[in-house]
Amino acid sequence: MKKWLMLALLLPVAGANAKDLYYGPNQDGGMIVLTNENNGCYHGSQYYYATNQNGQIGLMGCWTLQEPWVIGQANGVSSKWAFTAFQKVPESSSAVKAIGPRNSLIFQQE
Repeated sequence: MKKWLMLALLLPVAGANAKDLYYGPNQDGGMIVLTNENNGCYHGSQYYYATNQNGQIGLMGCWTLQEPWVIGQANGVSSKWAFTAFQKVPESSSAVKAIGPRNSLIFQQE
């Protein structure tokens, strides 16, 4: 019983540390957002999502950094992007909240 209580208390803390780390443009006029979440990805990789030009999530997968490349895996397809194409999410933000008009970014404050 004690072990389950300890686990239940720790779970919300682990989720609270999830954060969008980097973002970059994609060919659909949206963004690729790299996170620090595992979200079911294999060991050593992290979760990413891609949006279309309206900010709707259209693709989700796993990523690893193999400098100078970001390697993405989604739906059995591998993609490779130059790490230099990504920008760091501002320290005061925890997520890319939305993509506004003309791909302006709106960040969620921590």
